[in-house]
Amino acid sequence: MALQISPDGIRRLSSLRQFHGIATGMLIRIAALRTGLRVTNRWAAIELIVSNPCPIPVAPPNAKGDNMKMYDNAGKLVAEQNVGITNNGTTVVTNTMYDAGRAVAQSISVADLQGNVRSETVLNGKLLP
Repeated sequence: MALQISPDGIRRLSSLRQFHGIATGMLIRIAALRTGLRVTNRWAAIELIVSNPCPIPVAPPNAKGDNMKMYDNAGKLVAEQNVGITNNGTTVVTNTMYDAGRAVAQSISVADLQGNVRSETVLNGKLLP
């Protein structure tokens, strides 16, 4: 039996901005992995994902590839990744995890042009934005 989504349900689901930048095929795969059910359309996949909470990585609409944020199904920030490149070509990557809006862990990796990488993990807070 196919999951039926009413027109009101489609309007509600289409208003959930955290799913706007995710391809339909990816949503269907996430729904299948999360629930074990096979769905064939975007709206059914989003309904299953919303009904079975799991973090979904989404980039903000104005992102230029330099950061990514993950939200739970309630729209709360649970993690973010920021990438920056300094004037001398060094790449700095930060991965921060949040709980109830508070940074609980941050990993910082710095890679130079020679391939040397240094990493640091901070618990119960963060060093870099």
